[in-house]
Amino acid sequence: MNEGELMEHFTGPRGEIDAFGNGTNTQAHQINLAMSTAPQTIDQISVKSSICNLNRIRQHMRYLINLGFAIQCDSKWALTESASFKYKGGKVGNLAKPLLQTNVVSSVKVINQQKNQSYNKAKTADHKKPFQQIDDIIAKIHTYKTSKLAVDQANRSAWSPSNDLSDMDILKNCIELIAYSQRVKATSVTALMNTGIFDRIFLNYDIQAVANLNYEQLLSQYWSKIGAIWLPSKLKQMIECAKAILQIQKQHSSFMSYLNNYKLPVTLYTDADIDMFWREFNTISRYLNQIGMPVFDKTTSLCHLLMKLGYACIKPDSAVMYSAIKLGIIPAGSNPDKPNYTDTKRREVVRTMQEYCVSRSCDIRILDGYLLIYGGQSEARTFVKPQFYQVAS
Repeated sequence: MNEGELMEHFTGPRGEIDAFGNGTNTQAHQINLAMSTAPQTIDQISVKSSICNLNRIRQHMRYLINLGFAIQCDSKWALTESASFKYKGGKVGNLAKPLLQTNVVSSVKVINQQKNQSYNKAKTADHKKPFQQIDDIIAKIHTYKTSKLAVDQANRSAWSPSNDLSDMDILKNCIELIAYSQRVKATSVTALMNTGIFDRIFLNYDIQAVANLNYEQLLSQYWSKIGAIWLPSKLKQMIECAKAILQIQKQHSSFMSYLNNYKLPVTLYTDADIDMFWREFNTISRYLNQIGMPVFDKTTSLCHLLMKLGYACIKPDSAVMYSAIKLGIIPAGSNPDKPNYTDTKRREVVRTMQEYCVSRSCDIRILDGYLLIYGGQSEARTFVKPQFYQVAS
C-alpha cells in the first residue's frame, strides 16, 4: 500500500494515479500541487493546499524526500528539479498526464483561495477568544502591578544565549531549576537560595567536584536545612546533572557549544520559527536522554532551562497549565481538582503561547511571567496587589 492510499479523500473517489504515486482527490495529491522548486514553509504549503493538518504535510514531505522527489532546506521544503519536471511537465509510463493545464490551474486557484479564506478565518476564530483574554489579563496586571513586576521583567529581558556562559553557570541553573520543580512553594525556595547554601553544598558548581559528591552524605548532612525543595531525590538529580555535563564536555567541549549546533529561535517572527523550535527541541531532548541527563530531557524542565537561557519558549509548569485551563486552551479533564497534564497538553500550551507572541510581537519570556501571576504562583503573586485576585476571572 503506497502513501497515497492512506489519505482521506477530498471531493470524491480517487482519479488516476499522479506521477508521485498518489491518487487524485487525496491529501497527498493536493500537497503535490502546492509544491514547487522554490523552498516553502509548512505554513505556506498548508495555505496553498488548504490542508490545516501540519503534521500530515510533514509526513508527506518525508515521503517525498525518501523517494528523492524533495529536499529540505532548514524549515522549508522544495521539489527537486527532476521531480518538478516529472510531476508538472512530463509523463512517466501510464502514470500521469500533464497536470498544469490552464483551466485546471485556474480552477485550483479559485478553490484554494476560497478554502484559504475559510481556513484563515477559522484559525483566527480559534485563537481570538484566548488571545483577547490574555490581552485583558496583561492590562489588568498592569493596573494592579507592584514595583516587583518591573524587577522581574528586567531580569527576564536579560535572559539571552551567551557563548560566554560556562558549564558552571549551566550547572548552577540546572540545580536551581530542579530546586524549584515539582510544585514547591517558590517563595520558600527563593529565600533558601538567597542564603547561599546551594553555593556551599555544590562547591561553587565545580563540575567534576559535584559529580564526585555522595548523595547519601549530602542527604544526611544538609537535608534538615534545605527541606523546602520538598523531595530528597532532587539532590541525586543535581549530582547526575554534573555527570551529564561532563559527558557533553567530552563530545562538544561545553553545553553552550552543543546548543550552538542548533537553530533555536530567540525571537519568534513567524509560525516557521515555531516549527523550527520544536524540531530542534525534540533533537536536544533525545540527546539529553541518551547521555543520562536527568529532568532536563523532559518537556517542562527543558522548556524551563531553554527559557532561562534566553530561547523562545515558556515553561509549562502547574501555574502556567492552570492558566491555560482558565483560558480554555486545554480542558480541565474529569477531575479539575487534580488535572492530568500530559506531555501533549504541555506542548500544546507552549505552542499556543508561542503563536500568541507571534501575533502580538511580544517577548515570550515576559509572557511567562504574566501567566505565572494569573496562575497564582506564590512568588508571582507578589508582583500584583491582592486586589488583582479579587477581580481576576
